Amino acid sequence: MTRPGEPARPAGPLVERLDPAALRGGEPFTILYGPGAGDLFVDTAYQVCRLEEALWRLLRAEGYERIVFSSTDHPVYFRDTASRDLSRPGASAPGPRTGGGTGLPAMRTPGMRGPMGNLRVAGGAPREDSAPLPAPGPAPGVSDPFAVMTLKGYLTQRRHRTAVVFAHAEGTLLHYRAQRELAGAMDAWADDHGNGNLWVMVFRRSGLDEVARFVESCRAYPALEALVRQQAAAPGRPGTARIGHPPAAEVERLVHAVRLRTGLRVGDWRELDTVVRAMGGHPRTARAWRAWLEQLAATPGAVLGPAAVRDSFPGATTDDPRGPWERLAAMPGLDVVRERFEQLRAEAETAEALHAGGRAGVFEPPSLHLVFTGNPGTGKTTVARLAGEIYRDLGLLERGHVVEAKTSDLVAGYVGQTAGLVDAAVDSALDGVLFIDEAYELSDQRDGFGHEAIQALLTRMENDRGRLVVIVAGYPDKMTEFLAANPGLRSRYAQDNVLRFPDYPPPDLHAIALGRLRERGARPTPETESQLLRIVTGMHRTRDESFGNARDMRTLADAVFTRWSHRVRRRVDEPVVPDDIPERYRDHLDRPAPDPARLLAELDAYVGLGPVREVLTGLANRQRLRRAHGTGELTPPHLVFTGPPGTG
Repeated sequence: MTRPGEPARPAGPLVERLDPAALRGGEPFTILYGPGAGDLFVDTAYQVCRLEEALWRLLRAEGYERIVFSSTDHPVYFRDTASRDLSRPGASAPGPRTGGGTGLPAMRTPGMRGPMGNLRVAGGAPREDSAPLPAPGPAPGVSDPFAVMTLKGYLTQRRHRTAVVFAHAEGTLLHYRAQRELAGAMDAWADDHGNGNLWVMVFRRSGLDEVARFVESCRAYPALEALVRQQAAAPGRPGTARIGHPPAAEVERLVHAVRLRTGLRVGDWRELDTVVRAMGGHPRTARAWRAWLEQLAATPGAVLGPAAVRDSFPGATTDDPRGPWERLAAMPGLDVVRERFEQLRAEAETAEALHAGGRAGVFEPPSLHLVFTGNPGTGKTTVARLAGEIYRDLGLLERGHVVEAKTSDLVAGYVGQTAGLVDAAVDSALDGVLFIDEAYELSDQRDGFGHEAIQALLTRMENDRGRLVVIVAGYPDKMTEFLAANPGLRSRYAQDNVLRFPDYPPPDLHAIALGRLRERGARPTPETESQLLRIVTGMHRTRDESFGNARDMRTLADAVFTRWSHRVRRRVDEPVVPDDIPERYRDHLDRPAPDPARLLAELDAYVGLGPVREVLTGLANRQRLRRAHGTGELTPPHLVFTGPPGTG
């Protein structure tokens, strides 16, 4: 961010979570918020720092010559001597920095570049959590009214490009002893802020709506309150940015920083990428990850690997080393789903190639929002999780994590609260996927606020496009009604992105049940496998809309395992036998067809029913024949009985 005619400054170490675009919004105040606002950061030079240092580097790289901080304890202070010197009477602008204004040592030879750009490694590793430059302490005895006057003077002058930062905005706004003067300075700055200077406020709130409620509760800053309310009503506008959890790239740098400092052991380097991806997809701060890594390093015999992550964080999936495309290819019966993802991959690659070749003015990714229709247990939730990873691998999403939400997570019981719930869910899913199962419940509500939730969701889908994918799922007919409930829904979900998940056929269901048994360590005999196939076939033939597909197969396998374990106890080498199949499933097994003569014996007492007996005997014989040939059960035919009353 440079003035016209000023050369671009070389980029220093970067932190992906701090988006420089937020500093270029042109609004009177730049609002930063989110779960990462109070976190540690690991930049691309592997330096571990706090938010103030990371923000200082970003502002310096954006061309700000003087960076001033303010907090409750220290109303005016500086993180570098250059900013302090520029604030003295008669100060002039400093000369050019060979380090590009990053505060880091640079190559002595102009034009020289290495793995870290024009930066060079100084003697010894950088001190963790240290300031960008040695910073003098705050000026003693500065009162709050005088601090407000000083900060206002810095912002209104045009000689030195200045950024004022409230790094702990909640405490500063709430406990400032000159709130009236501060509110007046904000009002004046909101009316006349177009001189290239910047006022940054960092809030430790997870969502913009929470920031708005806090500022409103202060009842002292109308200009700031109006701006934050406008931003909360239209998230994604310039001038605000959410600082989220660290992505996989930053987590990897943190792992190496801790490893070099503490001697952390990596179990298998070939699995490190899988481990880092799982950690990056898990909603956790860098500070929390560092504490866990240091504890792991201090534990005798402990190593960093999938097992360590899985045992400590069950939500971080590291079980399957295969990539998302391989796992999708291994799922049976989803050819239509795989074909659509292949089309999305082709579209993304083509758009990227056109943009790289200068043949497309703006990179427009394909429509990514998806509708999954199908009965329970057909793999919708599993594919939604894979979709996040696939989009991340294609560069369409930064993190690709999946946040699962139900109607109760999005709809409140009182007026005005639903939008806040939707915003909270979307904020947690930014740079990933928001998956809403049984989404039709939002439009089914008559007396609730489901339609308000849909409208709030549509607003966020528009304002956060590029950072948010929303996947909705449910029964086919009900999802059709859901999409028709609001014109905006149909326009957000392309017809090609409405994907049908079919019920699994009996052979696939049989394989799922057997796989579950073997996964738990049980070995069924061939006869048991044969009987399970007949049971699964019967369950499939008599299924209704409540049939759980793979879910019901896991329930079947678990029931067999429970009965087997009760029989064998510690004799686990014994196989699963047919007697281990619970009685409630045996109705689907072939039972010997009764002898027609015995079955129809009651008709012998009736006179004149020979034709009826002949038809029923023929049906019984056909059923016996089908069972003998193993061709399945006979579909019972409809019958019409004619005759006068009293003929039986």
